[in-house]
Amino acid sequence: MDTRKLPPTSLLLMPPYYIVTAVVIFEGINRLTNHAPHVEGLPVLIVSVIATIFMAMGAFILGKGAGKEDLHMRSVLLDTVSDGVASAAVAISGGIIYFTGRYYWLDSVIAIFIGLIIGFGALKLLRDVVAALRTKAPLKVSSEREN
Repeated sequence: MDTRKLPPTSLLLMPPYYIVTAVVIFEGINRLTNHAPHVEGLPVLIVSVIATIFMAMGAFILGKGAGKEDLHMRSVLLDTVSDGVASAAVAISGGIIYFTGRYYWLDSVIAIFIGLIIGFGALKLLRDVVAALRTKAPLKVSSEREN
């Protein structure tokens, strides 16, 4: 089967990335401007620590080489690592909120920061996918990124 006739998975993942990123950033800004609501720090801390552990295990299983393989694997690795970083940041903010009983605005700031980081990574991936499709080359990561 000629896989170049199929739409690349990484290209199909782009719209959900951008939609979720836009919603997260918009809601974060909305919550900051309209006074951050009370956030229960302990459940946030517990769930996000568990998520961080599982995402780290997933990234470890994929291995560093996944980012140097084709764009499909790079997309999966980007998703796994970004979820892990996001959950770690949420765990930190949840811990601060839980132990201080205040700083609820941290939840919104972390959401905006995570949205910007994920959006930037997705833009870089989209650039590589579009470049590969234009040249009709196999969906591989450029050689300058393999080093």
